[in-house]
Amino acid sequence: MAFRLSPHFPQTTEFCSTYYDVLFWGRFELNGSKNLISIFYRSASVNLRKCAIDFLGDALVQDKESLQDEILNRLIHLWESRLSWVESSSNKPQISAEIIGFGAWFVSGKFDNEWSLIQLLNVLRISNDISERRRVIIRLNELANEFPVQVVSSLKIIIESDSQKQFAYGY
Repeated sequence: MAFRLSPHFPQTTEFCSTYYDVLFWGRFELNGSKNLISIFYRSASVNLRKCAIDFLGDALVQDKESLQDEILNRLIHLWESRLSWVESSSNKPQISAEIIGFGAWFVSGKFDNEWSLIQLLNVLRISNDISERRRVIIRLNELANEFPVQVVSSLKIIIESDSQKQFAYGY
């Protein structure tokens, strides 16, 4: 998988997120409190954790090949552990910014559709926001016939949380 850095990341964040992602895509252990990924998440700011999730999402969107099962499972494990951490936090409003980057993960189409929709709904219910909104809506349209209830539930949250009403009128 070839990675290109997105231009919207600050220079220092690019380095740290890239370093993080190299560690993640490698064969580093994800479990336990002393592994490098756990140390990163314990010590990084919300913004830096968000950038790491965004960077992984950008990489997933850019990569046109299917993922190896091992990498797919590592990503699922990482995502579920981050979402669980945010869900259990007493500071959800302050830290929910970390998970809105799931929008790119969703639009990548790399994951099981049902799992992706469940994760998307979880993010929307916690944060009332998602990255890649326009592309998320397009992907939801593609999944509407197979998952009408989940798609309508997701769109409802997206539209209701759109304070400027820019997306409700564009589709």
